[in-house]
Amino acid sequence: MKVDPIFKIMCCTLSLGFFGGAKILRAQPFAGGSLSTHARQSFPLKHKNTVLPISHEMKKCYERWAKNRTLSPEKKAFSFKIFLYTMEENKKILRARSLVMTLSQKSSSSLTERETQFLTRLFEHYRVRSIPALLERMDVIPSSLALAQAIIESAWGNSRLAKNKNAYFGMIRKTSCAEYFKYSDIRQSVIAYMDNLNKHKAYDRLRKLRKQERCKGKGIEGISLAQGLGSYCTGGQYPKQIRNVIQKLCLGNLDTALSPVSF
Repeated sequence: MKVDPIFKIMCCTLSLGFFGGAKILRAQPFAGGSLSTHARQSFPLKHKNTVLPISHEMKKCYERWAKNRTLSPEKKAFSFKIFLYTMEENKKILRARSLVMTLSQKSSSSLTERETQFLTRLFEHYRVRSIPALLERMDVIPSSLALAQAIIESAWGNSRLAKNKNAYFGMIRKTSCAEYFKYSDIRQSVIAYMDNLNKHKAYDRLRKLRKQERCKGKGIEGISLAQGLGSYCTGGQYPKQIRNVIQKLCLGNLDTALSPVSF
């Protein structure tokens, strides 16, 4: 039987296993382990002197935004990294969504063993029991939202936590003593942040807002989803703070990279 190569990649990626157990504030632990050679070739990890592949349209989207911003080279470099890793993860999420929607057209009795394992791993990872619930959780995070939060939480990557722990999103493990998560690199920090927004019960409103945008046939924009982040930080003004950053820096222009033509 011929197997879709993307399906094989997703099965491999999902078979790694995930950390679990600890309750956390702002974030959910990210998967550990090493990708297979096949997976690395299609979704390469960030290594020194390498750049993750993004489409020409996606790169142009970022370049148009950066060209009109009066930012230091350091801030532009920081912005590009967050944009790059967010979009790469979004590409993987959209590919997995496409596969799930294809499989949803089949009866459970007609699913192959590999297809069943693929869906089971997704259900386990996203902590759901049905395909509709899975599709609500397994969806994109706008790069404008990710970048705005990274700017706020890490002071453009200059905070002590960002430099010492690659903690760019203020992620805290909720144990007897609050402890910030430490990541091997900025990409792992971005992945953990996106995974958290897609899974943690605290961000159910964000996911509902995103679902509403999809049902209306609209593009998913960070400024619309910001309202669902009231639980991310105490104080009550956090969603407004995110929207202010998005508007001030015109980050919404980056969300056009999520259009179908960009993939």
